[in-house]
Amino acid sequence: MSEHDERKSILQEIAGGLKGYVKRLFMARTVNEFFEGVPYRAE
Repeated sequence: MSEHDERKSILQEIAGGLKGYVKRLFMARTVNEFFEGVPYRAE
């Protein structure tokens, strides 16, 4: 498993345990931090 796959798996696991506005906030911060604010890169 590559570092990219491992990081993706960890982020998906964390997001899966969140609900509502907390999940949306986590996703927004993740996109801003790791994907330069471009949502389609996070897909």
